Amino acid sequence: NDYEYAALSSFLHKHHSGLRVLAAPAAPEYAEIVRPEHVEKVVLGLRGEFDYVILDMPPNFSDVSIAALEQCSEIFFVINPDISTLRNAQVSFKVLETLGLIEKVFLTVNRAGLSDLKQKDIEDVLGKKAVLTLPCDYKCCAKAVNRGVPLVLSYKRSRVASEIMRFATFLAGGSKK
Repeated sequence: NDYEYAALSSFLHKHHSGLRVLAAPAAPEYAEIVRPEHVEKVVLGLRGEFDYVILDMPPNFSDVSIAALEQCSEIFFVINPDISTLRNAQVSFKVLETLGLIEKVFLTVNRAGLSDLKQKDIEDVLGKKAVLTLPCDYKCCAKAVNRGVPLVLSYKRSRVASEIMRFATFLAGGSKK
């Protein structure tokens, strides 16, 4: 089978931290040949080898992204606290509800404190409590991205990195605080 780990492993990039990454196709024309059944088979092939398979999804719905979402046990929906993002999130939540996926959705608020839009307002509009709130720390986040080093490795003591690590520990079965 072409989708078993042995076949997929040659496409995975290994980070020095031990993470393995299957990157998006290098050119748009290659992305066009990816079909929903390919995503399903790849996720199943990786699931047998790894404790966690994390999919970084595009901000739109397509047959391929819906197939990927259907493979997820949990969907962490990240929202920035601004009106346009909140309106887009409302539309997305309706689509996820129509697809029968809304129960898998967990709200994450990114850049908290950046605007006058409060977390409670976001939660009320979307009908979900945030499971993770990340403080706004543009300086550290931008530097980490520009250096190509994960925030939790390059700025371990930052508030946002601490919150990410706390939440990752919780998800992995550690303590909540």
